Amino acid sequence: MSRFFGRSQKQLTPEESIAKLHETKDLLEKKQLYLEKQIEQETESAKKNAKTNKRKALQHLKRKKRWEADLTKLDNILANIDVLEENLQNAQFTSTVTGAMSGAAKSLKQLNKANNLDKIDDIMDEITDQVEKGEEINDALSRNIGTAADIDDDELQQELDDLMVEEIAGIDALDDLPNLPEVPAGEMPSHSRQATRQGSTDELDELQAWAAQA
Repeated sequence: MSRFFGRSQKQLTPEESIAKLHETKDLLEKKQLYLEKQIEQETESAKKNAKTNKRKALQHLKRKKRWEADLTKLDNILANIDVLEENLQNAQFTSTVTGAMSGAAKSLKQLNKANNLDKIDDIMDEITDQVEKGEEINDALSRNIGTAADIDDDELQQELDDLMVEEIAGIDALDDLPNLPEVPAGEMPSHSRQATRQGSTDELDELQAWAAQA
């Protein structure tokens, strides 16, 4: 009907609705204070006229009852506004959480769509192939070439074992030799030196005679 007889009301946002409720509460609370003050005044007036003017005292009590009835209605309205405000805040909070979760779900869906399982399998297969090719290249580069390729590792190991056996056999042979007498320390006797020199002279003479005959 508002579209035909007047301007349609603007749809308020949750924040605007909560602000509007706060304004209404402030207004009602001010009226609440006013009613309480009026009730207090009517009560005092009734007390003053209770003995001197009973009819007037009754009028004050009637007004007091009306103020009290209005105050009761006002209390109920304020209670309803509190409940409405609380529900509106909870709904706003729920809407915020729902919106965040909905956005997160959409983002997750897009990411999972981009991270297609088949595509990931293809990527992992490609990585595996490249790693295997890299290992083949390293094996090819580390392969022995030239004379080194003809050397048999088993043959080298056997030769090393034979050398070790010979070394051990030589050490054992030295251990089996009898103990030789120690060479006396000091200068050799004179007759020994003379015999040595004489032997060397004879050998030199024989060598010279052989050379002359040749």
